[in-house]
Amino acid sequence: MEVFSLNKHGFFNTVANLLNPRPQDVNGLENSSYFYYEKQLYLKLQSVFVFENMPDTVNIDYLKDNLFRTGSMNIINHNGNIYILNGGFTGIDMYNFPTELITSNAVLGNMRNVIGESGELLYFNRVKDEFISAHSLIKRYSVLLAQCDGTLNTSLMNSRVAQVFWAKNDAELRSLQTMYDKISQGSPAVFLKKDKGLNDNLNTDIFNVKNTFIGMEIMDTKRTIMNEFLTEIGINNANTTKRERLNSDEVNANNNECLALVELWVSTMNKCFERANLLFNTKMSVKLNEKIVKHYQTEMVVDEQ
Repeated sequence: MEVFSLNKHGFFNTVANLLNPRPQDVNGLENSSYFYYEKQLYLKLQSVFVFENMPDTVNIDYLKDNLFRTGSMNIINHNGNIYILNGGFTGIDMYNFPTELITSNAVLGNMRNVIGESGELLYFNRVKDEFISAHSLIKRYSVLLAQCDGTLNTSLMNSRVAQVFWAKNDAELRSLQTMYDKISQGSPAVFLKKDKGLNDNLNTDIFNVKNTFIGMEIMDTKRTIMNEFLTEIGINNANTTKRERLNSDEVNANNNECLALVELWVSTMNKCFERANLLFNTKMSVKLNEKIVKHYQTEMVVDEQ
């Protein structure tokens, strides 16, 4: 059990230093909460997809980690082995698509492959002639969740401050410090002399911490933000609150509509794999992880208050 002393550094500073990261550190992108949520959201996104029939030379963890962060990867044949690696591309065809892959790997070296002849580009999202990654989406929701943590830290810190004593002089201040130190250390009774500086009418402010604590509201907000993220990538629960009672047809219609985005991504990646399969005589493919999708849909149900 922590003991707080009213020392010369101030009770408020003591309580503020209790929490790490401090509320003032939780802003924008450069804080531990942001990086924590960035990793968690990437893991949620990656878990939705199952890559099947990959050659032994393809590392699926590497594939998932890089594809959604960069937006595209190179499928190439190097010395008879199929690899899916980070890389770039160059050239342009009549549809504004690249014509050649450029791959630089610390182990395999530098390679150039013509798309459709010795390599294929793997991507999941193309908008305005660009291969779009999930990074901007992940960043947006990571910032929102990190800001919730900052607000929660502030609320928790404020809830620890229940009473403030006002001293009229240094002698009274020292007496109040001594009294609070003994009380916080568990003394059942504190005895002070009148001549220790305490006046007859002790001035104190008692805060109603219950009315100012908003921790539960912040946790509900975090759940809502996480649900919004899942909805945006295409996963949603048709009945997001138990107050709504929908029939099975409405539920199925809503679920089909909500899965449109991730299914589009699956369809796009499978078209890339189909072209690569023709080139390399492979059977690579990707599908939705139905078990994980259902799990996330269950997570998104908000209990009726």
